[in-house]
Amino acid sequence: MMTPKMATWYFRLTHRQVQTLPIMELIPGTYSPRGPETVHGEVFQLVNVKMAKRLAVEVHGSMKNLNDVLPRQMITSNNTYLFFRYREALLEGPGCDPWKLPEQRNMGDDPYAGVSSLRVPYITDSRADWGQLCKGCEIAYKDFRKGSLPLGVLAGLRALHRRPGRPLIA
Repeated sequence: MMTPKMATWYFRLTHRQVQTLPIMELIPGTYSPRGPETVHGEVFQLVNVKMAKRLAVEVHGSMKNLNDVLPRQMITSNNTYLFFRYREALLEGPGCDPWKLPEQRNMGDDPYAGVSSLRVPYITDSRADWGQLCKGCEIAYKDFRKGSLPLGVLAGLRALHRRPGRPLIA
């Protein structure tokens, strides 16, 4: 995910072009799907990186043309990492569970990791609810926390080059 402003800068799109993409509003909260907790304290808009890149390829005519117009000047090292993360984004899904993909070294932290894939809390008339898990996920998570998840199940859930059980924490 990236902000619409980032999509205009990184992919050389106009504001009007970016507004044609589906836009998600971030719910303030703490997110920690793959690394240290990140706190987002205000509501703001996000667009999907793949969709923004796909639009940029369409607008600029080809991947080669897009690469020719991509920004050359990087202000900070964080911008450099984000630039490479967004430039290397796949136009199609990976075809498998993203947790099973190998880690990409030197890609920097994604500032919006997990904000579009976590359980969404909601408020009813009587209480706050922090979202739902399917029963199988709930049982697997409880067994994992107690240390009683069978090793075969844990091995099947383990992503390449990641800590065992990490997929269950997200």
